[in-house]
Amino acid sequence: MTRTDALALILLLSAIESWALTQQRPMPDYLHEHLGAAMEKLEAIVLGGNDDH
Repeated sequence: MTRTDALALILLLSAIESWALTQQRPMPDYLHEHLGAAMEKLEAIVLGGNDDH
């Protein structure tokens, strides 16, 4: 995955999280935890500059 791909996914996940916060029912904890873990991995790719992930 390239840094560009990772950044695009961060933006998509951020938009999904923002949308979820506007809903009447909160996002289940397990989904929020998975989202956070995925964001951390993507951030490491973008900030680390490694295109080999």
